Amino acid sequence: MAERCWDLDALNADYQAFLERFRAQLPRYRSGRLAPDEALVTRIELFHEWRKFPFRDPGLPLELLPARWCGHDAHQLFKEASELLLPAAERAIDSITGTRREEPVQMSASTI
Repeated sequence: MAERCWDLDALNADYQAFLERFRAQLPRYRSGRLAPDEALVTRIELFHEWRKFPFRDPGLPLELLPARWCGHDAHQLFKEASELLLPAAERAIDSITGTRREEPVQMSASTI
């Protein structure tokens, strides 16, 4: 029934493409060696690529999803990459705006 309501195979393929694009970069993000401007651009790209999924993914229980579902892995990667890129991205924003915040902006990756 779920396959008749949603194109889960296409959605899963898009999750897989997201994983392939960003998973290879995780070691760089974890190293903390990205320049602030690169971290900002990368984080914007990450959010841009991710933001379509909450509108397309019906959030079905695991037993209704196709075998080898990539959605959960993609979500975990999104959250980790978003958090790893945040400090350097904020430094870029501070540099652009000429300000410095005492507290980092908290944009929860889990709600996007």
